[in-house]
Amino acid sequence: MVLLDDVSDPDTLRLMAHLPANFLESADLTFSVDGRWLAAGAAGHGVAVWDLTASDIATSRRQTALTAHRLGGVAFAPGNDTLAIAASDGRFHLWDWQSRRRPRTVVTGYAEATLAWLDDSRLLLGGKRGQVAVWETSLARLKSLAREVHVSQ
Repeated sequence: MVLLDDVSDPDTLRLMAHLPANFLESADLTFSVDGRWLAAGAAGHGVAVWDLTASDIATSRRQTALTAHRLGGVAFAPGNDTLAIAASDGRFHLWDWQSRRRPRTVVTGYAEATLAWLDDSRLLLGGKRGQVAVWETSLARLKSLAREVHVSQ
């Protein structure tokens, strides 16, 4: 269960919603940049996203089917259209959660512990053994980078 409180007045906290989630361990939460969306994920239960501006926040839930592995973190892209999901199986997933399409999966080779977006298409991943990597997630930018490397050689 995710409990969402209004903390705008610290003297009088107000419970806004009980959000159904079966997160027993290894949970991660993140808010979108604009504060409209809340994403939460945990081992064995995938990732859920709620619209915090909905009249009934609990029923606005959208869910991925990614449940097999422990999740290391979730992060919204700056435009809020993509949610990055780090997993313990040596992969990260990019979920276009607004269209509800199946997440794209990228194999990294090591278990992720955390992640954060650097800009619209670059994702910073931190591994459990101290590795840090930057991943380019835009196919158009990857093609451009490949051309630049080929021309400079």
